Amino acid sequence: MKKITFLLMSIIPNAVIAAPQTSSVFSGSLVFPNSALPSDDDNLNAETTLTHSVNYGRVLGTADFILYSALFGARDSQDNRFASKQRLSIGAKLRYELFAGAKVAFGARYDMDNRDLSQTRYKRWIATADFDLWKRLNPAKDGDQIVLSGWANLRNSAGRDGARADNWVGQGRFEVAREITRLRHIDPAPSVGVFLGAGFVTDHEGLDYNNKVKIDGGIRLKWPIYDRGNLNLNLRYTADRRYISDETHHGPSISMSWYVPFNF
Repeated sequence: MKKITFLLMSIIPNAVIAAPQTSSVFSGSLVFPNSALPSDDDNLNAETTLTHSVNYGRVLGTADFILYSALFGARDSQDNRFASKQRLSIGAKLRYELFAGAKVAFGARYDMDNRDLSQTRYKRWIATADFDLWKRLNPAKDGDQIVLSGWANLRNSAGRDGARADNWVGQGRFEVAREITRLRHIDPAPSVGVFLGAGFVTDHEGLDYNNKVKIDGGIRLKWPIYDRGNLNLNLRYTADRRYISDETHHGPSISMSWYVPFNF
């Protein structure tokens, strides 16, 4: 962490010259059942995140220097200890634009992780690498557009798993979605579309719950909310492959997710 601290101290004096831009996002999801595993048949999972970022502009050439804080909470209806937690993160990152719609970021954050059911708390610096993608694949047309989106990250999992400080975890999800039509008789008008997605989690310790691939597809009803935000209702069918235990499960699920950007 000494190298990371030295890097941050060296770039902050250059970064603060620029006029900072602030942004906040409230996002979350409700999923039932939480996975296609038999043990999750009646398990409802809820997650929420509130993030506040300050972008100080370009440093070190083409990178944006960003300070951020994030408050994360999760709970499931089965009261699983690993799924019920709150976490406050404070961090910094350098973000580069690879091409239009795609960004990669490298940084570090300090996690204060509370597991309320087991009464355990973890505090530790962790290193992070993130990738984000949002790209329209065809010209924007009212009621007919295709969007490619996704995210991926790599981190050492100390902030979440405490004793597993050296276990690096990679995860991500990518999706192609097509908007088919808009329901004009409803105000605000929601869109109806279909999607096909794939997600993964992997770690270098080979833990079964951290090594999986999910492929899903379904129907989505999307409402515009609060300026640039949206609320999604999804009906999907998922194939869930756990390749350490050599098990594959599949089944339907319903979910609701939301993304609301705002400024204080």
